Amino acid sequence: MPFGELAVVARGARTADVRADTPVECFALPIERFEALGASDPAIKLVLLENLLRGATRTVARLSQEVAALSR
Repeated sequence: MPFGELAVVARGARTADVRADTPVECFALPIERFEALGASDPAIKLVLLENLLRGATRTVARLSQEVAALSR
């Protein structure tokens, strides 16, 4: 599960904190390394961006349904 992706794409500050209820293993990709992927491994950067966009699309769809339910 990614988090902080909007800050990476928008090049802004993160707007939330993340806390796990159970032990987790977390991998971090600093923005500098993400940006460098464009030159070193553009295919990997493209796959990461596609996955982030897919997740953002699901989030927008879910939020749209929630807003529609509230407006009924």
